[in-house]
Amino acid sequence: MKKIIFTLALSLIIFSASANRGFSELNLKLYDNSVFFVILDNVTYNYYTSSYNFENMEPGNHFISVTRQQPVGFYNTPVTLFSGWINIPVNMKIFSMINMYGGYMVISQAPLSGPDDGSYNNDSYNQGYDVNYFDYSPCMSEPSFISLLSMINNETFESSKIDIAKQAINSNFMTSAQVLQLLKCFTFESSKLEIAKLAYSKVIDKENFFMVNDAFTFDSSIDELNKYISSQ
Repeated sequence: MKKIIFTLALSLIIFSASANRGFSELNLKLYDNSVFFVILDNVTYNYYTSSYNFENMEPGNHFISVTRQQPVGFYNTPVTLFSGWINIPVNMKIFSMINMYGGYMVISQAPLSGPDDGSYNNDSYNQGYDVNYFDYSPCMSEPSFISLLSMINNETFESSKIDIAKQAINSNFMTSAQVLQLLKCFTFESSKLEIAKLAYSKVIDKENFFMVNDAFTFDSSIDELNKYISSQ
């Protein structure tokens, strides 16, 4: 009898420990819903699909590589879109995406509070993504952005450069890297700060906006920009 009770107690302890490990669920897709394949923690998932669902993921850091076939000449060549570490929080259902600039983005996440939360179907998958994410105007293309930089650099007066930059920002979305390049076209710290503040609302990867700090000479300018961002 004691042996049976001990066995049951041990089973309950093991089950409790497993239940409390906080496994999470990761949903992953590309910005354009194209087909891709994944290497997650050295395991290859080469399914012909545009979305992946990984259940029972251990919380913590995981290494992931996302690749798809792209035409190069007469052949399709595997191109890696993202390769790096991602962090999986405890007991969460995560909807993530590789954006058009090769960045890993968490679109939304919610606690896994019950067994039904782990169920997967196309409707629940799509509902986890903010559909408005796909509605933003695309960022400036590389040729357009290079033309913008050339136009600004050809201007003699700082005020004219600012006017051109403002016009471009008001009409386009940008990446943090593009904003950094844009700020380097200006001489005066006040001009850089003015453009950085204006551009912040039109940047799609705000989590990377810290990189624009490299355009400033004085810490006071960075402090002012951070205060502005905090107030938004």
